[in-house]
Amino acid sequence: MIYSCVLLGRRGSFVPHHKPSPRTDAGVKMSVALDSALPCYYWGQEVTAHVIINVDTQITCKVVMASMKGYCKVSWHEVDKHVTATETYCDGSFPLWSPSDAKDSLVPGEYQFPVQTRIPSDVPSSYEGPHGHIRYEIEAKIELASGGSITSSAWFNVTSGADLPLPLAGMVPFYNEGDIWCFCCREGPIIISLSAQKRGYVPGELVLLSGEVNNRTLSHVENTEITLNETITYRAGEHVKKKHAVIQQVKRQGMRSGEIDEWRCVPLRVPESAVCLRYCKLITAEYEVKIQFNFNNVASVLVANNIILGHYPVGIPSFTIEGASREPPPPYTPPSPTIDTPPPYSSLTGTPFHSSSPSKQLSGSLYDAADDSKVIEEQPRSIMQDQDLVS
Repeated sequence: MIYSCVLLGRRGSFVPHHKPSPRTDAGVKMSVALDSALPCYYWGQEVTAHVIINVDTQITCKVVMASMKGYCKVSWHEVDKHVTATETYCDGSFPLWSPSDAKDSLVPGEYQFPVQTRIPSDVPSSYEGPHGHIRYEIEAKIELASGGSITSSAWFNVTSGADLPLPLAGMVPFYNEGDIWCFCCREGPIIISLSAQKRGYVPGELVLLSGEVNNRTLSHVENTEITLNETITYRAGEHVKKKHAVIQQVKRQGMRSGEIDEWRCVPLRVPESAVCLRYCKLITAEYEVKIQFNFNNVASVLVANNIILGHYPVGIPSFTIEGASREPPPPYTPPSPTIDTPPPYSSLTGTPFHSSSPSKQLSGSLYDAADDSKVIEEQPRSIMQDQDLVS
């Protein structure tokens, strides 16, 4: 027996792709199977699935419902309490089947209910972090007449369509001019005059640094470290927790006293694991490029500036060292929640399709030229710092 309904979402969100094991209870086995195994879905794209119910013995139920849910949840432990908060992006239900009278029931057989939903706009991407996540799912639920219910869900990923504003295509300076001191002795100044070609990037792009560094000190620069630093902030009311990590690092050779080092499109790659969490209020992501010049037995000199991530390139895309425009790599897919993997769709055969007419069929919709010769080391994912800050 096949039942049809169309379910259109109101405000969607992003969740890791997942098909959980079918739920079995009271002689009923139910599962939700996505029709397409896409790694992610985008704003405005349709998500289709089938709710599959195998009935072994006749049961009486109040209704069979379907819903699309999108939400963010953060949680962590503090010294004297557990902190948690949630934010909902969509939570609309729609009936797939209901009895025509009190005696109507689901007789033994297999039932299929097609479900269709559309990803709305202005919602954040899926995310899985140590203290919070953003997830989306299609959930099916059977409300039994005797009380209780049976539920099953299928998770899927969503990628936000957040654009980067045009002002982010302007140059970003990395400038510093200051004296270096060794104990009480003045070593002289180092003049750092570098810039990146823009501020807005997408995962996979290169931050290209150009300019010159004039070492007028009496000391040699041992090496230069260029790092991309990530700060993920979780918020629950007045409580805040931060996680810091270095997600990309490049080491450049040093320079002698009195030497001028010219930088021509020195690359720092934004890894695919970097995220844009626009439209989420509970979890935010910030990124900062830091350039540190390390002297021997003398304090280091640091210059830094922020960059902003989006999902569509701004200005001239830079996926090569020369800054030539190329197609961006596939979007990063966050890790899936830890839930058991279901059997393949082909195993959900069971009893042959029920051939009689459905008791009640409902339909409708619900919206409720590069100088890289001095780059001596690159670490794609080096976690250099992991701090928890609670305020």
